[in-house]
Amino acid sequence: RNGMIYQVGQEGPAHWREQRRFGEFLESCRQGPLPYFARDSLPFGEEWNTRRSYTDGKSSMKWAGELPGIKVVSTFEIPYAKAHDIEVNQASAKALGHDLAAALRSYLLYLEQL
Repeated sequence: RNGMIYQVGQEGPAHWREQRRFGEFLESCRQGPLPYFARDSLPFGEEWNTRRSYTDGKSSMKWAGELPGIKVVSTFEIPYAKAHDIEVNQASAKALGHDLAAALRSYLLYLEQL
């Protein structure tokens, strides 16, 4: 996973469902050069993303996920060098930020329609 952008799955099926949904929005809104594929996300309970990784206390994602009214909480892992062989640099990371903002806007509009 060191060469890809991915979401770290939160524990609980409702949280994971919304993370996957947000990932689909990000994948479809992507305009910048850095590739994001929702399928790359790491579900809770797989690889290093297990309860054993959080023995020192509650992660910020877990804390935020427990706040009232929260629909989606996520952490993105972004490589320092290349994401699917595309260089991660200041310009490409800034473009990823624009993609994240566009995805968030689309996701919020989706929630508003529910």
